[in-house]
This record gives sequence, C-alpha cells and structure tokens, in this order.
Amino acid sequence: MVFNQGLKLKEELNNSLDNQKSSEEVAGRDYHKVVKYFYKISNHHDLYKTGNSFYNDYRKGLKSFAISSTGDKEAQQRVILGLASYFNHEENLTIAIISDSLEKNCFMELYEQSEFFEAEIEGCSKKLILSRYENIFDFYNLSNILKFAGRDKVTLEYERIISAVIENYDVLFWDVSSLDSMKDATNVYQALISRFDSLSIVVNASESKASEVDKIRTFFLDYGINLKGLIMDNRKR
Repeated sequence: MVFNQGLKLKEELNNSLDNQKSSEEVAGRDYHKVVKYFYKISNHHDLYKTGNSFYNDYRKGLKSFAISSTGDKEAQQRVILGLASYFNHEENLTIAIISDSLEKNCFMELYEQSEFFEAEIEGCSKKLILSRYENIFDFYNLSNILKFAGRDKVTLEYERIISAVIENYDVLFWDVSSLDSMKDATNVYQALISRFDSLSIVVNASESKASEVDKIRTFFLDYGINLKGLIMDNRKR
C-alpha cells in the first residue's frame, strides 16, 4: 500500500507504511490529546487489566479487534482510543482505527486534526483515503472501504482493499456498526466480519439489557466470531 500526496505530505511518508516504525517518529508523537481518553474508560486498575488482556491476545497472534456495544457509540470509541493508547505505550506499533462515525463523538476532535492521504492499492482502480493523527494511528472511514463492494455484493477490489488494510498494520480496532446496518447489507459486511479475530461488547451495568448483548453475540457467532468478553462502562448516558 503506497501513500500519495493528500492535504500534506510528510517526508517520512514517501515510502510505504512499513517505514513508519522509526525511532524519530516515536520521539515526535504527541500523546497528550489521546491520553485524556485513555483514563476515561473506568479507573487505572480496570484499564490496565483490559489493555493487558488485549495486548496478550496480540502477542498470541491476534490483531483485528472488533468493539461493539449495546447502542452506545461514544463508549465504543472511548474504549478503542484507550486500547490504542495502551498498545502504543507498550510497544511501537502501526495501528488502524476503522469506523463509520469518525466525525462524531470522541473520534471527531482527533479526526479533524489528522492529515489526509490517498493509498494506492495494487489491483484497484481507485485510491483509498485515510487520515493520520500525529503518527500515532490511522483513521479509515468505513464508507470509503464499503464503496469498493458495489451494491449488495462483494467485488474482487473490495476483498483486496480489506486485505491490504489488515496486512499493513500491526493492530486494527473496528468500531463496529449497528446490527441493523450490518443486517441490511449482510453480503457486504460478511467480508469484513470474517476478518475479525475477536469481538468485545461494551455494556453499561445499569442500562444494558442481557437480551441486547445476546443478540450481538449470536449475530457474530453465526459468522464464527467468538465473544472475547464484556467491557463494563459505568458512565451514565
């Protein structure tokens, strides 16, 4: 996957994503705006346990983590940013965040301050747009990926796009779409879901219903994706 000039072109992006892991880039990263989300999941102890659990999965060979919820996108995004920050704290990794709501909730501020680029994918007629925040992680608008699928069908270009994105990152966090959205385009979403390594569901102890959790778990289980676990969010909506 090769990057071409977008709004700006940093010197280190003249080559492929594989050259992103230099010590100079690590030194130039600004974590301040991301870290504020890192501490909002719950408390330090719970955050360490959650992040460490995912990091252990990564060390076992898993890399594509799907985060869902019982209807709370804000909670999903806070968890993803917390996990992404944890991974960067532990190790210098290339991280991608894929979402259908980049311009909303806590992703919005970071997304708006990101630099936009175009990625040229071998075998694809169009370029894929992505944005990079402070060399910490890359954002992908899910709609930019889905447009390669065509209408209610999976194309070869679509499969190449999915494979290229996954293969070019150490870790990926999927901000999972609503069940209704995925059910309305089952054939298209199936190609994405099949590439998830695990599913975690963010739940609110006082508001989430067991039936809501079970619907999500059952939907993904039908695609062979097992539930890693539940992530408790005590924030009031």
